[in-house]
Amino acid sequence: MNYCVRVNSGVFWGPLTALLLSVQGTMGQVPKVGDLAPDFTLQQLEGDYVSLNVFRGKVVLINFFGFI
Repeated sequence: MNYCVRVNSGVFWGPLTALLLSVQGTMGQVPKVGDLAPDFTLQQLEGDYVSLNVFRGKVVLINFFGFI
């Protein structure tokens, strides 16, 4: 399965900011190389949801970029 999560700023950045702040608050220590990333789920533009754990065992690149 190939997934491409396309997001726009209004739908994505608010929930992402809340997610990152909640993850930061629950982390008791700095992650080390090789540690598993915390699982999260985001909604795609088509309405489906995709979770990070779907890609367990695969290389995942998460690209954060700004819109002008």
